[in-house]
Amino acid sequence: MLEFRTEGFNGYSVKYSPFFDSRIAVAASANFGLVGNGRLYILGLTPNGIVAEKWFDTQDSLFDIAWSEAHENQAVVASGDGSIKLFDIALDNFPVQSWQEHKREVFSVHWNLVSKDTFCSSSWDGTVKIWSPTRSASLLTIPTHSCTYSTSFSPHSPSILSSVSSDSHLRVFDLRTPASASNHLTLAIPIHTPPKSQHPSHPPSIASTPPSEALTHDWNKYRPDTIATAGVDRYIRTFDIRAPGQGPVTILPGHEYAVRKVSWSPHLSDVLLSASYDMTCRVWTDGSGTGGVGDGVGREMGRMGRHTEFVTGVDWCLFGAEGWCASCGWDERVLVWDVRAVMEQKTKKKDKKNNQSIIRSLPITRNAVATPLSPARKSPANALPMFASEFGATMSMSVSMSGKIPIPSPRRRKRPQARIAKVLHDAINGVESVAVFPVRTRFAPGTAGVAAEGEVFGHLVAHGA
Repeated sequence: MLEFRTEGFNGYSVKYSPFFDSRIAVAASANFGLVGNGRLYILGLTPNGIVAEKWFDTQDSLFDIAWSEAHENQAVVASGDGSIKLFDIALDNFPVQSWQEHKREVFSVHWNLVSKDTFCSSSWDGTVKIWSPTRSASLLTIPTHSCTYSTSFSPHSPSILSSVSSDSHLRVFDLRTPASASNHLTLAIPIHTPPKSQHPSHPPSIASTPPSEALTHDWNKYRPDTIATAGVDRYIRTFDIRAPGQGPVTILPGHEYAVRKVSWSPHLSDVLLSASYDMTCRVWTDGSGTGGVGDGVGREMGRMGRHTEFVTGVDWCLFGAEGWCASCGWDERVLVWDVRAVMEQKTKKKDKKNNQSIIRSLPITRNAVATPLSPARKSPANALPMFASEFGATMSMSVSMSGKIPIPSPRRRKRPQARIAKVLHDAINGVESVAVFPVRTRFAPGTAGVAAEGEVFGHLVAHGA
């Protein structure tokens, strides 16, 4: 995991460049975005870590950023004073273009991924605007009549865009429709509506969840009709816009506070990332696998909890080995990490928990006596090394009649206590059985019950004798 400190500025948004896998842009604000300046960081990933290639200071806070899809050196930022600024990182100090039409804070900007010549913005003033970097004024203004926290073009069509607002609605606009009284609005889906068919995996409280502010949403990169939303109520929901009346297809509970950002994977159709005010980033599957729509059974696949303040931004890297991402938060840190490693950690923890559950369920003789191993079982190679590896230690074992088992110190000393299962051979009737004994390992002076470094005490219990 790589780390960069945005000292004095709290991160709000992070985006990988669509042209370079080693370039990241971060929009940050002083004083948590409440008052003060903003700063746009251009960061480079090098063999020596993350370095700041350039930064640009602004007069007001920055809340979002979007890289240009047509120019590798340009990026647009959303500002707290209602302005939108276009920077060219090949130049110094000042933006190459600035627009001032929004009446309140601009909270989201997103570049058109298909046509690549326009971008959109949303503001607390209840409007969504469409811009061209070559024009001095907006091309179109779409009213939403509610504080709009997020807007995005569809990655599958140059004329379809969406937004989520404080009124808990997901809106979809089609610019090909006539500009009638609906202002290109084709769908308005109430996010808080419970699903038509309640799935056992859904939390019981979902049916009575009141409307709350929706803070973020994202289009699935492989399924053109699937959108994920999240917000203040802590739930992540996915919708199929072909069936807007059916409610959410998948509901993903788990975050403890509001979800600030969701982002679908550019590599897998069923995987998405989330960033939350509970100081974690989590990776999820919506349960749909590699194709089709979800079946309502989603689950958390892993979490990254290295941030120490609100996590406000997360983004996937488009290049290289799938799974790399970047996150930023109010702790003034930008972290670059591997989602696959997070998922593997969760899998190992789950496997260990299952192993412990199995071990606890085994019958254990209370008045146990130490049982010698047969000569075939005294070899370290036959001492069931799989359990040693599960607990992160490499052990060689021999057993004496006293029950004292000298072992070398584990390579990883993060688990001073564990439960180890061993296969025993009953010397009487030749029946192999499983025995369980509690183990204590000394890693510090004065540990009770341990005679010397690396020694453990316990009883080997032979069942079926």
